[in-house]
Amino acid sequence: MPNDKENILLTKLPKSNPEPVFIFSSNGTLNFQNEASKNILPKLQKFDDLSQKNPKSIIENEEKFNTKYKYKDKTYIIEYIGVKDESYILAYGFNITDIIKSKDKLKKQIITDALTGLGNRTKLLEDIDKFNIDELSLLVFDVVKFSQINSFFGHQKGDKFLKQFSLEIENFSINLKYTSYCYRLRGNTFALLVDFKNIKPLIEDIINSLFTLFENMTLKVNDISTKVSIKVGIASKCHKEGEKFICTSLLNNAETALSEAKKDGLPYLDFKDIENINDRYKENMKWVNRLHNIFSEKPKVTLKAYFQPIYNLQTKKIEKFEALVRIEDGKEVISPFKFLDIAKQINYLPKITNEVLTQALSTFKNTPYEFSLNITTQDLKDKKFLDNLCEKIKNNDFNISSVVLEILEDEDMYEYIGTISKLKAKGFKLAIDDFGTGYSNFQKLQQLNVDYIKIDGSLVKNIAKNPKDLKIIQSICNYANAIGVKTIAEFVADSEIYELVKSSGVDYVQGYFIGEPNPNVGVSFNG
Repeated sequence: MPNDKENILLTKLPKSNPEPVFIFSSNGTLNFQNEASKNILPKLQKFDDLSQKNPKSIIENEEKFNTKYKYKDKTYIIEYIGVKDESYILAYGFNITDIIKSKDKLKKQIITDALTGLGNRTKLLEDIDKFNIDELSLLVFDVVKFSQINSFFGHQKGDKFLKQFSLEIENFSINLKYTSYCYRLRGNTFALLVDFKNIKPLIEDIINSLFTLFENMTLKVNDISTKVSIKVGIASKCHKEGEKFICTSLLNNAETALSEAKKDGLPYLDFKDIENINDRYKENMKWVNRLHNIFSEKPKVTLKAYFQPIYNLQTKKIEKFEALVRIEDGKEVISPFKFLDIAKQINYLPKITNEVLTQALSTFKNTPYEFSLNITTQDLKDKKFLDNLCEKIKNNDFNISSVVLEILEDEDMYEYIGTISKLKAKGFKLAIDDFGTGYSNFQKLQQLNVDYIKIDGSLVKNIAKNPKDLKIIQSICNYANAIGVKTIAEFVADSEIYELVKSSGVDYVQGYFIGEPNPNVGVSFNG
């Protein structure tokens, strides 16, 4: 660019432009820079100070490109344009510092759990993918019965418990002698990713330390304190393909191990110790397809309601039946133990409840018997469940007070006390199923205003071998009698169990000794 003749472009470039502007000649000499550029690049002398590209080539080809430049706490994008007609390069900058900060902030939000500040599921997957290490181990763990904390103390207190729990996990991670990272995946599920060399002793050490930590710990929020326990799923050993470690299944395997640990009642389980897992997956898919087929227009197999008699020990009569579900496939009758867990996973329990109710209403219409129907938390969380239930009973001209709704007593049940109270107000009788172990809470039970307590079968079937179980049953009966609730003992399989539960103060008995589940109602038992 001639020095004795001012270019028209230069006359239009404001000296006070807040963003940097430069002009370079074809030999890379700096011909112009405004004040802003002098502030951020005071030592700039030639084009080579910004880019290693050939200035003549840029001008000749009229190239357009950019580079990033950092100065102190600011970041700039420098755009370059080759102008062939006048043989110069125009360069001008944009301050993108705020954009980068916003992007970084958004990125942090995307990979951070808002409640605890730990990395979230997205962050964990990123870390698994980027770590180029010999081996990884992942521990995924649930806080057992956490929904009870929410139900008892409210979600606000529950969040505070989770925050405190996350601090304990972080401290645990910091004190490990191996590099580890903490995450909150969802709700009450956390994860610990560990970089290790010797898998077996390390995993055993971590598991032992983790359980020791919670055995001796009480979490406190204000004036409330509670003990917590955990269940853990473990997965390890990424495999190497070429120079890259493949760990994509690590999280899935750890979560599968956690799920299996919970099913089997184990404190922890390593994925490598799960036998025939692929066979189980195939079996699960078989049942998924079978259940889909049942609810299709032309099912090859059908759901069938079976009815088990319930005997009144005082009146010595069968007065009620429990409606149970079976699958009939030709001559084969399939127990619910084989398919209910799968049905729960694919949210089919409400469909099953509806079908069993339809058959039970038809069977017990114009009879003197009550029948009980098992309902689940999947039913209770459906906002239309109550209205649909009442409408179906009304359309069948059935007495609503002859329907007993059996609700499984688990950690989720107490979240639906409001819905359960509405069922009671509509005129249904209520029974709490499997009462006596695990989640039993006498105070909460009184809030539900139930009509029947069904004593957990694990207590009843071992009553002849374990005198303690008999004492527990007697205590439940005494409590139930005090609050005006009737008791039902399930799993009465033989005469010895029958005589023992009869002596315990139980009001009703149910089991194979009284009568097996049958699609046809029978009343032949004489106690």
